[in-house]
Amino acid sequence: TNATQINLNQNTIVAAGKNLSMAAGAGNVDFSNSTGTFASGTGTVTLNGNTTVSAGKTLTVTSALTSLTGATTGDALNVTNSTSTGNIAVFSDNVTPVVTFANGGDILFKGTGNSTNAFVIQRVGTDPIFAINTSLNRIKVGNDGAGSGADTTLFIVDSATTANQPTGVNGGLFYDT
Repeated sequence: TNATQINLNQNTIVAAGKNLSMAAGAGNVDFSNSTGTFASGTGTVTLNGNTTVSAGKTLTVTSALTSLTGATTGDALNVTNSTSTGNIAVFSDNVTPVVTFANGGDILFKGTGNSTNAFVIQRVGTDPIFAINTSLNRIKVGNDGAGSGADTTLFIVDSATTANQPTGVNGGLFYDT
């Protein structure tokens, strides 16, 4: 021990109910010259400042649900691709990408296999108003089980005057006002 450092050359335990704290001001806990695990047991680790995971490194969560809860006001999650290359975000099932937010804003949804419910948008209940079936190559707008007119989906296409009709495309649809 000298005036600027304490060397701990053995296992060190902080007693239950006690804290190991850093005084106000700049300071670091540096594990850069070692390997190992930072474990909290069943307790909570609280990070009260900006936290950085170095480039090329991974933050891994093992088993069970992990939640990310955002602020009560404002944006809950902000993901930024600061390099303008590569994808902004990739969500994978195991190692297979299923949703990709590409640089520039393109979005790709690709299941690990074909499905009758590959992509569904539904009302507050369970009534689908838009569904994509990749097993049968079908896109469906509406709900077969509509119990009333309020449950029936109205499909509205774009409109144009005869003078402003778009160039024809096989299968294209618009309303001539």
